[in-house]
Amino acid sequence: MLLELLDLDKKNLQARTELSKIYQRRKRYDEAEKILKELLAIEPDNIHGCTEFALMYKQWADYEKKNKRSTWWEKKQLYYKYIKESYRINPFNIPTLMELCAIFSTCRQYRAALKFLEKALTARDHDLETLRHLVLIHHTLNNESEVNRLLEKGRRWIQEQPFIKYKERFQALDLSCAPHKILVQLNNTGTFSGPGRAKTSSPGSSPVILCGAGRFDLMEKYTAHNRIEDGDTVFFATYRVGVGVDEKIYADFIEPYFEDPADLAVNY
Repeated sequence: MLLELLDLDKKNLQARTELSKIYQRRKRYDEAEKILKELLAIEPDNIHGCTEFALMYKQWADYEKKNKRSTWWEKKQLYYKYIKESYRINPFNIPTLMELCAIFSTCRQYRAALKFLEKALTARDHDLETLRHLVLIHHTLNNESEVNRLLEKGRRWIQEQPFIKYKERFQALDLSCAPHKILVQLNNTGTFSGPGRAKTSSPGSSPVILCGAGRFDLMEKYTAHNRIEDGDTVFFATYRVGVGVDEKIYADFIEPYFEDPADLAVNY
Protein backbone atom coordinates (compact mmCIF):
# COMPACT_ATOMS: atom_id res chain seq x y z
CA MET A 1 0.00 0.00 0.00
CA LEU A 2 2.87 2.39 0.82
CA LEU A 3 4.45 1.64 -2.55
CA GLU A 4 1.15 2.44 -4.25
CA LEU A 5 1.00 5.70 -2.30
CA LEU A 6 4.50 6.61 -3.50
CA ASP A 7 3.47 5.86 -7.08
CA LEU A 8 0.71 8.43 -6.67
CA ASP A 9 2.77 10.95 -4.71
CA LYS A 10 6.53 10.73 -5.28
CA LYS A 11 7.20 13.38 -2.62
CA ASN A 12 5.24 11.76 0.23
CA LEU A 13 7.90 11.89 2.97
CA GLN A 14 5.91 10.11 5.67
CA ALA A 15 5.27 7.14 3.36
CA ARG A 16 9.02 6.89 2.69
CA THR A 17 9.84 6.94 6.40
CA GLU A 18 7.27 4.24 7.21
CA LEU A 19 8.40 2.08 4.28
CA SER A 20 12.00 2.31 5.47
CA LYS A 21 10.94 1.02 8.89
CA ILE A 22 9.28 -1.99 7.27
CA TYR A 23 12.44 -2.74 5.29
CA GLN A 24 14.53 -2.45 8.48
CA ARG A 25 12.33 -4.91 10.37
CA ARG A 26 12.88 -7.35 7.50
CA LYS A 27 16.65 -6.72 7.53
CA ARG A 28 16.45 -5.28 4.00
CA TYR A 29 18.81 -2.45 4.83
CA ASP A 30 19.91 -1.66 1.27
CA GLU A 31 16.30 -0.88 0.34
CA ALA A 32 15.74 1.14 3.53
CA GLU A 33 18.88 3.16 2.75
CA LYS A 34 17.68 3.85 -0.82
CA ILE A 35 14.27 5.08 0.37
CA LEU A 36 15.79 7.39 2.99
CA LYS A 37 18.36 8.80 0.54
CA GLU A 38 15.47 9.71 -1.76
CA LEU A 39 13.68 11.36 1.16
CA LEU A 40 16.67 13.54 2.05
CA ALA A 41 17.21 14.41 -1.60
CA ILE A 42 13.69 15.86 -1.59
CA GLU A 43 14.05 17.63 1.78
CA PRO A 44 17.66 17.63 3.14
CA ASP A 45 16.71 19.15 6.52
CA ASN A 46 13.85 16.77 7.28
CA ILE A 47 14.50 15.95 10.95
CA HIS A 48 12.44 12.75 10.99
CA GLY A 49 14.15 11.39 7.88
CA CYS A 50 17.62 12.32 9.11
CA THR A 51 17.05 10.76 12.54
CA GLU A 52 15.58 7.64 10.93
CA PHE A 53 18.64 7.46 8.66
CA ALA A 54 20.93 7.52 11.71
CA LEU A 55 18.93 4.85 13.56
CA MET A 56 18.85 2.66 10.45
CA TYR A 57 22.66 2.77 10.18
CA LYS A 58 22.96 1.98 13.89
CA GLN A 59 20.75 -1.09 13.49
CA TRP A 60 22.56 -2.10 10.29
CA ALA A 61 25.96 -1.80 12.00
CA ASP A 62 24.80 -4.00 14.89
CA TYR A 63 23.45 -6.57 12.44
CA GLU A 64 26.69 -6.68 10.45
CA LYS A 65 28.84 -6.84 13.58
CA LYS A 66 26.75 -9.73 14.89
CA ASN A 67 27.30 -11.54 11.59
CA LYS A 68 31.05 -10.75 11.71
CA ARG A 69 31.13 -8.54 8.62
CA SER A 70 33.99 -6.06 8.40
CA THR A 71 31.75 -3.32 6.97
CA TRP A 72 29.98 -2.80 10.33
CA TRP A 73 32.40 -0.01 11.32
CA GLU A 74 31.60 1.98 8.17
CA LYS A 75 27.88 1.80 9.03
CA LYS A 76 28.65 2.90 12.59
CA GLN A 77 30.43 5.99 11.31
CA LEU A 78 27.40 6.84 9.16
CA TYR A 79 25.24 6.54 12.28
CA TYR A 80 27.42 9.15 14.01
CA LYS A 81 27.37 11.37 10.92
CA TYR A 82 23.59 11.50 10.71
CA ILE A 83 23.06 11.88 14.46
CA LYS A 84 25.31 14.96 14.32
CA GLU A 85 23.36 16.19 11.32
CA SER A 86 20.05 15.63 13.16
CA TYR A 87 21.35 17.71 16.06
CA ARG A 88 22.30 20.49 13.63
CA ILE A 89 18.80 20.47 12.12
CA ASN A 90 16.99 20.48 15.47
CA PRO A 91 18.99 20.58 18.74
CA PHE A 92 15.79 19.92 20.72
CA ASN A 93 14.67 16.76 18.90
CA ILE A 94 14.07 14.19 21.66
CA PRO A 95 15.17 11.01 19.80
CA THR A 96 18.39 12.76 18.75
CA LEU A 97 19.12 13.97 22.28
CA MET A 98 18.55 10.47 23.71
CA GLU A 99 20.93 8.96 21.14
CA LEU A 100 23.60 11.55 21.98
CA CYS A 101 23.11 10.78 25.68
CA ALA A 102 23.67 7.08 24.96
CA ILE A 103 26.80 7.79 22.90
CA PHE A 104 28.42 9.98 25.55
CA SER A 105 27.39 7.63 28.38
CA THR A 106 29.08 4.75 26.56
CA CYS A 107 32.16 6.95 26.18
CA ARG A 108 31.99 7.62 29.95
CA GLN A 109 31.56 11.33 29.21
CA TYR A 110 28.77 11.58 31.76
CA ARG A 111 28.69 15.36 32.14
CA ALA A 112 28.04 15.79 28.41
CA ALA A 113 25.34 13.09 28.61
CA LEU A 114 23.68 14.98 31.46
CA LYS A 115 23.59 18.17 29.38
CA PHE A 116 21.67 16.38 26.62
CA LEU A 117 19.20 14.88 29.11
CA GLU A 118 18.60 18.24 30.76
CA LYS A 119 17.97 19.77 27.33
CA ALA A 120 15.52 16.94 26.57
CA LEU A 121 13.58 17.75 29.76
CA THR A 122 13.28 21.40 28.74
CA ALA A 123 11.93 20.26 25.37
CA ARG A 124 9.47 17.76 26.85
CA ASP A 125 8.62 18.31 30.50
CA HIS A 126 7.31 15.50 32.73
CA ASP A 127 9.10 12.80 30.71
CA LEU A 128 9.75 9.88 33.05
CA GLU A 129 12.07 8.07 30.63
CA THR A 130 14.43 11.05 30.48
CA LEU A 131 14.21 11.36 34.26
CA ARG A 132 15.06 7.66 34.63
CA HIS A 133 18.25 8.14 32.58
CA LEU A 134 19.17 11.15 34.71
CA VAL A 135 18.78 9.02 37.85
CA LEU A 136 21.04 6.29 36.45
CA ILE A 137 23.84 8.69 35.46
CA HIS A 138 23.77 10.56 38.78
CA HIS A 139 23.88 7.18 40.53
CA THR A 140 26.97 6.26 38.50
CA LEU A 141 28.55 9.57 39.56
CA ASN A 142 27.63 8.92 43.22
CA ASN A 143 25.45 12.04 43.35
CA GLU A 144 23.02 10.38 45.76
CA SER A 145 21.37 13.62 46.92
CA GLU A 146 20.49 14.39 43.29
CA VAL A 147 19.34 10.79 42.77
CA ASN A 148 16.92 11.12 45.71
CA ARG A 149 15.67 14.50 44.46
CA LEU A 150 14.98 13.10 40.97
CA LEU A 151 13.28 9.98 42.33
CA GLU A 152 11.00 12.15 44.47
CA LYS A 153 10.23 14.34 41.45
CA GLY A 154 9.25 11.24 39.45
CA ARG A 155 6.96 10.00 42.23
CA ARG A 156 5.32 13.43 42.37
CA TRP A 157 4.70 13.38 38.61
CA ILE A 158 3.08 9.94 38.92
CA GLN A 159 0.78 11.19 41.69
CA GLU A 160 -0.21 14.19 39.58
CA GLN A 161 -0.66 12.13 36.40
CA PRO A 162 -1.65 8.51 37.22
CA PHE A 163 -1.54 7.48 33.53
CA ILE A 164 1.77 9.17 32.71
CA LYS A 165 3.87 7.44 30.02
CA TYR A 166 6.75 5.19 31.19
CA LYS A 167 5.25 4.96 34.69
CA GLU A 168 5.93 1.22 35.10
CA ARG A 169 9.48 1.49 33.82
CA PHE A 170 10.29 4.31 36.24
CA GLN A 171 8.69 2.48 39.18
CA ALA A 172 10.72 -0.64 38.35
CA LEU A 173 13.97 1.30 38.78
CA ASP A 174 15.86 -0.50 41.56
CA LEU A 175 19.32 0.91 42.19
CA SER A 176 19.99 -1.64 44.93
CA CYS A 177 20.24 -4.32 42.24
CA ALA A 178 23.15 -2.55 40.57
CA PRO A 179 26.62 -4.10 40.98
CA HIS A 180 28.60 -2.81 43.95
CA LYS A 181 30.66 -0.42 41.84
CA ILE A 182 31.62 3.03 43.11
CA LEU A 183 33.15 5.71 40.92
CA VAL A 184 36.43 6.96 42.39
CA GLN A 185 37.62 9.44 39.77
CA LEU A 186 36.81 10.45 36.20
CA ASN A 187 39.11 11.74 33.46
CA ASN A 188 42.41 10.09 34.41
CA THR A 189 45.08 9.85 31.71
CA GLY A 190 47.16 6.69 31.43
CA THR A 191 48.89 4.27 29.09
CA PHE A 192 47.28 1.13 27.71
CA SER A 193 49.51 -1.91 28.14
CA GLY A 194 48.85 -5.36 26.74
CA PRO A 195 46.86 -7.01 23.95
CA GLY A 196 44.21 -4.78 22.44
CA ARG A 197 41.42 -6.70 20.74
CA ALA A 198 41.34 -10.26 22.00
CA LYS A 199 39.84 -11.48 25.24
CA THR A 200 42.60 -13.36 27.03
CA SER A 201 42.56 -15.93 29.79
CA SER A 202 46.24 -16.83 30.25
CA PRO A 203 47.89 -15.41 33.40
CA GLY A 204 49.58 -12.06 32.95
CA SER A 205 48.23 -11.49 29.45
CA SER A 206 45.22 -9.35 30.34
CA PRO A 207 45.60 -5.66 29.44
CA VAL A 208 46.11 -3.03 32.14
CA ILE A 209 46.22 0.76 32.42
CA LEU A 210 49.43 2.31 33.74
CA CYS A 211 49.12 5.68 35.48
CA GLY A 212 52.09 6.99 37.45
CA ALA A 213 52.97 4.28 39.96
CA GLY A 214 49.48 2.78 39.58
CA ARG A 215 48.64 -0.33 37.59
CA PHE A 216 44.91 -0.92 37.08
CA ASP A 217 43.23 -4.01 35.69
CA LEU A 218 40.43 -3.25 33.25
CA MET A 219 36.94 -3.80 34.59
CA GLU A 220 35.96 -5.69 31.44
CA LYS A 221 39.39 -7.29 31.04
CA TYR A 222 39.69 -6.30 27.39
CA THR A 223 39.24 -3.31 25.12
CA ALA A 224 36.22 -3.21 22.85
CA HIS A 225 37.82 -0.63 20.60
CA ASN A 226 39.60 -1.93 17.53
CA ARG A 227 42.28 0.76 17.31
CA ILE A 228 43.64 0.92 20.86
CA GLU A 229 47.02 -0.79 20.98
CA ASP A 230 49.84 -1.39 23.42
CA GLY A 231 51.40 1.93 24.43
CA ASP A 232 48.48 4.15 23.45
CA THR A 233 47.42 7.01 25.70
CA VAL A 234 43.87 6.56 27.01
CA PHE A 235 41.44 8.49 29.17
CA PHE A 236 39.86 6.37 31.88
CA ALA A 237 37.86 6.34 35.08
CA THR A 238 38.63 4.36 38.22
CA TYR A 239 35.99 2.36 40.09
CA ARG A 240 36.01 0.64 43.46
CA VAL A 241 34.50 -2.83 43.06
CA GLY A 242 33.60 -5.37 45.74
CA VAL A 243 33.28 -5.21 49.51
CA GLY A 244 35.75 -5.72 52.33
CA VAL A 245 38.69 -8.01 51.53
CA ASP A 246 37.36 -8.42 47.98
CA GLU A 247 37.50 -4.67 47.29
CA LYS A 248 39.71 -3.60 44.39
CA ILE A 249 40.22 -0.52 42.17
CA TYR A 250 39.64 -1.12 38.46
CA ALA A 251 40.05 1.03 35.36
CA ASP A 252 37.28 1.50 32.85
CA PHE A 253 38.61 3.70 30.05
CA ILE A 254 36.60 5.86 27.71
CA GLU A 255 35.96 4.01 24.48
CA PRO A 256 36.77 6.65 21.82
CA TYR A 257 34.15 5.94 19.20
CA PHE A 258 35.42 8.93 17.21
CA GLU A 259 38.91 9.58 15.92
CA ASP A 260 38.80 12.53 18.29
CA PRO A 261 36.02 13.12 20.85
CA ALA A 262 35.88 16.70 19.55
CA ASP A 263 34.59 15.30 16.24
CA LEU A 264 31.12 15.36 17.74
CA ALA A 265 31.18 19.17 17.69
CA VAL A 266 27.94 20.03 19.45
CA ASN A 267 27.15 23.19 21.38
CA TYR A 268 25.60 21.85 24.53
